[in-house]
Amino acid sequence: MKCMKFPELIFIGAGLFAISAQLILYRIFLTVFSGNELSTGLFLFSWLIWTGIGALAGSNTKIRKIIFSLASFETLVLLYIPAFIIQYFLLSSASEILGVEFYQQIPLKQLLLFVIVFNSPLSFVTGFLFPLGCEWAKETFLPVSRVYLFEALGAFAGAVLSTILLSLGIYKETLFFLMAGELSIVLLIYHFLNKKRMKLALVFLILASVICIFSGLGKKWADSSSDSRWKTLLPSAEYLGSFSTAQARYNYGKYSDQFIVEAWGNVIESFPGGQQAAEKMASDFSQKPGAREILIVGHSPISLCQKISELPDVEKITLICTDSEYPQALYSILPEKYKMPLEKVKMSGQDLKEFLSSKDKEFDLVIMDCGLPASLAVNRFYSEGCFELMKKSLNEGGVLSVSFAGGDNYIGPELAYFGASLFETLKSVFPEIVLKPGDSSIFYCCSQKGRLSENPEILAKRLESLDVKERAFLTGNISAMYPQDRIIFQKDIYGELANVSLLNTDSNPKSFLYAMLFTAKKLGNWTMPKETQIIRISEFLPLYAGVLFIIIWLCRFVYLFSGRQKRKLRSFEIISTMTLFSISAMLLNILLIFRFQTQCGSIFLYFGLASSLFMLGIFSGGRIAQKVMGEYFISLLGAGLFLAGLFFYLSGAVPVFVYGIFFFICGIFPGAAFSFCAVKFKELNVPDTRAGAFLNSADCMGGAFAGLTGALLLLPFSGTLGIFTAVLTIACYAVSASLLFPMFSGRKSIAKGLLLVLLGTGVFIFFIMATANSGKAKTVETRIKTIPLDNL
Repeated sequence: MKCMKFPELIFIGAGLFAISAQLILYRIFLTVFSGNELSTGLFLFSWLIWTGIGALAGSNTKIRKIIFSLASFETLVLLYIPAFIIQYFLLSSASEILGVEFYQQIPLKQLLLFVIVFNSPLSFVTGFLFPLGCEWAKETFLPVSRVYLFEALGAFAGAVLSTILLSLGIYKETLFFLMAGELSIVLLIYHFLNKKRMKLALVFLILASVICIFSGLGKKWADSSSDSRWKTLLPSAEYLGSFSTAQARYNYGKYSDQFIVEAWGNVIESFPGGQQAAEKMASDFSQKPGAREILIVGHSPISLCQKISELPDVEKITLICTDSEYPQALYSILPEKYKMPLEKVKMSGQDLKEFLSSKDKEFDLVIMDCGLPASLAVNRFYSEGCFELMKKSLNEGGVLSVSFAGGDNYIGPELAYFGASLFETLKSVFPEIVLKPGDSSIFYCCSQKGRLSENPEILAKRLESLDVKERAFLTGNISAMYPQDRIIFQKDIYGELANVSLLNTDSNPKSFLYAMLFTAKKLGNWTMPKETQIIRISEFLPLYAGVLFIIIWLCRFVYLFSGRQKRKLRSFEIISTMTLFSISAMLLNILLIFRFQTQCGSIFLYFGLASSLFMLGIFSGGRIAQKVMGEYFISLLGAGLFLAGLFFYLSGAVPVFVYGIFFFICGIFPGAAFSFCAVKFKELNVPDTRAGAFLNSADCMGGAFAGLTGALLLLPFSGTLGIFTAVLTIACYAVSASLLFPMFSGRKSIAKGLLLVLLGTGVFIFFIMATANSGKAKTVETRIKTIPLDNL
């Protein structure tokens, strides 16, 4: 058979298209499923699972023969295009398929079914084509490790290109046409270089992509989807258009005499501001009358800014949104008659923590209304460190207003824990806190005692100085905002939650945990155990990890010195090695993403770049492994994993570009492990196709497991310590691998045994200390029940 030239082009092109398509589908998924860590974890889990299943299916000899009898591998790569289109429409039409209204959250059972089943087309094709590519690459003597590396190199290029184009405002549908054209051009170049007959289908695809791009079909496709969604959600409202930011897609239109904005299946803004905005303003200014310099932090607070701007005493309003691009983008399309009241508003595009770090005693009133911190990016606004910065930015007697979900007649355990966690975190910073109860509750905080009140008569008198049209209405209704029995009821509920870890810090996101549990309850009617066994058990996760390591280590140690003959290498040991390094890399990624969001804000815009650098790390790690592979290679790789995990865990604030280096380092570990394991399979005379399928499947399954457990269990329940503990366990196991696994060395010696004893003892001591420290969390003090109703 004639040897083919440049087969790497096919894998680079496939990797470029696959990662770009994944980023597009991920954005659609976040729009449909409310973009929190719970849905994101399910998306990545199902994606990796189906990729692994596809790899196993492609490794079947009978299936490969049937497939190759129908088409060549170069042609099969084009399956990416219809797979993307099918998955695009499945995700976009999720609500209709499941029979759920756009404004309703999809129940957990239906969400699980939908994500796991209908998130499969593109991910299955990605995994399925890998072993087919390994089989096809044998004709060019291209080893399986090179197939993996060049696909990763293509993914690096695709992620960089896609991120740049999306950040410039290109529609994701237009990006699809660009990537489809790219894939067709790569295949055409490959045919030309190998002097094969040009295929008219490729030329047709290239021309079709060019026509679609320059005719604006991508924009028309996007507008058609938005218009259809709008008419289903708001059939009596007029759709006017949409705009996109790095984090979301916003639709806007007219309803009666109001200008409204929709996102995530809900109306998030309406102009002019309604009664809700007026009542919020009244409550805030009754606690801090005469405020002149105001900071407002929230998800969609522009209508509130408009209302507060009407007050003559207000001189300046600084606005920071959780989506930093949203205010300016909305202002650019807002009708002129609604722009005038916003002349006092300064829209800051800075991250909140970066902004506050440069402010000292500047604001009279800080208003924070970010909703439930159902994502890690929002959770950091509720952390102890962020409240410390807010306290620093307030003038003498300045007031912080923090809105949160409460309850009128009933508060479930999830919201009770969230409210208690918020109170404890605020109490660690401010000596004076009062409560406005209700479904939309508010904590008011101040550094000076006697400034705040829960007495409706005093608050009504303060409102008399408010120069607004609704003053008489708001003054008469202030007593309804502060029912004394509801204040006592709500405080008593929070006070019952003593002896539970509640303080929300940058390294232990408790507010995110309780918000996530509340989201899970709404999706699946699940209730958190009353005794909070899960939370208390989670404090001992480091100890469990230490025990697990010791058990595995002892089994290996006993086997090595049992006097039995050295057994033959088994595929299980190779696959488990690949799985462990895949798990560790994903856990480190989760740790880095959390650190990035804590310091710099949402990683949504940089997600593609982070993925691209991770893929570049995979490519570089594989190339390094091919050059320096030796007897103790896995031990060295484990030691590197330990040092990287330790450095990431202990690192403080670093420049943004340093995170790029960190993501690159993460990719080195699975890339190097893949090349090493591929060589070991070669020594066993395992066919490249089966070796590639097994390793790709192990890589995906390990990443899926780590993504789900790391983001949804370890990080919420145990914080960054839980992530580091898991990585440390894998690293120590890998360090001992060369000493214990027959596949790596197998030679016995007393020195190795003593070294392992010291290693195991040291690790176990560390885990015991980590467990002891994790149990020293602050608890709610019973003083919450003794806050006087009137501090004046």
